Amino acid sequence: MTPLFSLQNAPKRLVEDQKVAATALQNVMTGYARRMEKMASDHGRRLEQFWADAEAIRSELHKAQEAGDLYQAAYDYAVDAARRAILTLDTLRERANNDMAHEAAGMPPALIYDNEVVLDGRDLPRPVNYLLLRITPLKGVESLNWKRPYLIIDPRAGHGAGIGGFKSDSQVGVALRDGHPVYFLVFRPHPEPNQTLADVMRAEAAFVSEIRRRHPEAPKPIIVGNCQGGWATMVL
Repeated sequence: MTPLFSLQNAPKRLVEDQKVAATALQNVMTGYARRMEKMASDHGRRLEQFWADAEAIRSELHKAQEAGDLYQAAYDYAVDAARRAILTLDTLRERANNDMAHEAAGMPPALIYDNEVVLDGRDLPRPVNYLLLRITPLKGVESLNWKRPYLIIDPRAGHGAGIGGFKSDSQVGVALRDGHPVYFLVFRPHPEPNQTLADVMRAEAAFVSEIRRRHPEAPKPIIVGNCQGGWATMVL
């Protein structure tokens, strides 16, 4: 086997490595120069456009001043800005009131569907802050126990529970209208003492087992993990 390195070919390898390094450095500097040239060109055009826009504004202000409309325009602008600020603050007030009312009610899920608690994670051997709900079938729609049940795992991205079923145009609504039993996994705002991710995984497995027990004639449940709920589905 021919050695890859020896003292005899060291000078030759050193020269070759220097050539490779020089070529790489040249390519980097060429790319950097092209990038700087493009940045200068782009920013130059933006600066030209900025001064053109500024000149147009100055011209319009000058015309308004000569016509005696400048102060009226400034007054109208100030009134409009004040009204918009008041409307914004009022919207924030309503939002805060809704949030406080939701907290006072125990932060119930944002589901628009009637539901019943099937399993409460606090009652499991390793308590967790998750609950298994069964969605009440829609009026006039029959839920067929032999059909494949759905388990929809709610996402967790800083919002309240039930966001995955707060409108009819969702997996919940589609599955319900097709006669499937639908279950929903929601959470309370705060974890139970000493709760771990492993506890959550075991709880979700217990929820799936309960669904299968309730529907022995149906195929295995379809599990839908929304957003962060998808990670929970992968763990299962």
